[in-house]
Amino acid sequence: GEGTYALTDRLNLTVGARLAYDWSSIRFNGGGFGFNFDNDADFTNFQPKISLGYQVDPTTRIYALVSEGYKPGGFNRTVASPLDAVAYKPERAWNYEVGARTDMLDGMATVSGAFYRIESTNQQIFAGPVGFQVLRNAAEGTSTGVEVELTLRPTDRLTLTAQGALGRSEFSDYTDPVTGQRIAGGRTPYAPDLVTNVGFRYLIDQTWLPAQMALTGAARTVSRTYFDPANTFSQGSFTIFDAGLDFAFGAASTLRLFANNLTDRTYRTYSFAFGPATLSTIGQPRIVGVSWRTRF
Repeated sequence: GEGTYALTDRLNLTVGARLAYDWSSIRFNGGGFGFNFDNDADFTNFQPKISLGYQVDPTTRIYALVSEGYKPGGFNRTVASPLDAVAYKPERAWNYEVGARTDMLDGMATVSGAFYRIESTNQQIFAGPVGFQVLRNAAEGTSTGVEVELTLRPTDRLTLTAQGALGRSEFSDYTDPVTGQRIAGGRTPYAPDLVTNVGFRYLIDQTWLPAQMALTGAARTVSRTYFDPANTFSQGSFTIFDAGLDFAFGAASTLRLFANNLTDRTYRTYSFAFGPATLSTIGQPRIVGVSWRTRF
């Protein structure tokens, strides 16, 4: 549940809460593995939320927020060892955020931004060798950063957009429950320091088709990304460019010609060790195509 109370004509207080109850069980007959188990576990969590919002003027609003996030515990779906008879614990995270949103230049520009900090405990991560990885509670960590979003409409036909997130996510303490290796200050996997997206949409004046025609383009940059808690494997920063031509037939149907990853940039989405070799999966290559979308 959640409710908002107007403290003044400009200041609002929002209070919310969520109560979660989760139950999980496992039945395993090891057969040739030499072990069997039958177990269950339940978890109860109360997640509060409180925020203040202040309307500075008709175009500007600022806010502050504190809330708790929660992932339930449970058992691994694939059993790798007798350790899987014990449930992994719920992951909890406290989120602190301060932000603002404003319209400027007589509505030509919209800017929003937020500072955040997330403090998590009992992080659920995959541990163990590839092919036998299981979820374990192995880390506490923090994530601190800023997010900014800008929309600019310099003309009736052109819209420019930009989003960026700059931060740092790391383990304050991590011990691999399989190998016993301890890591202090390791970077969180799949959490790059910087992600940016810039794009444009330009409406083209034409009469030869009964549709609104628009040219679009976008560029996405991702800084170095780590794939494992020990930070052994990573992908360096890269940028991908996309382009498209849209034909909107009313409000229900859109035909789109698109080209994603225009420069055919090769980048990795995951890497791991397999004996003496390092194996990787790669992202989507250049894709050129046509799509049709209709709403009924």
